Amino acid sequence: MLIPDTELLWVKLTGSFIVGIIFFVYTFSNISLKHILRIVNLQQDRPCFFSFFNWKSYLMMVIMMSFGITLRMTGIVSPKYLSIFYIAMGTPLFLSAFRFYFYGIYYQKTVKKRS
Repeated sequence: MLIPDTELLWVKLTGSFIVGIIFFVYTFSNISLKHILRIVNLQQDRPCFFSFFNWKSYLMMVIMMSFGITLRMTGIVSPKYLSIFYIAMGTPLFLSAFRFYFYGIYYQKTVKKRS
């Protein structure tokens, strides 16, 4: 056990958020920007819903989700530690989603101004 007491919950949360932010800056930031540029540069006006990501990203998503479900269902890792992992992974996912929304709103505003 790293931190068995709930008294130090703030240490777990802070550490998880810091790890998540670092993971966003060095990994998810580049990935999300690549996908944003890909979406903006699509030639079709109404592209297929699945053209949002490329096939490698969908494959990575399936693998990560399967791994997370397997860890949770098998009990190999204690839920106490999984919660730290979930927060650390949820932080860059949330920041990436926020970035997608920001660019989506910004893109809509620039398209309306051009019209």
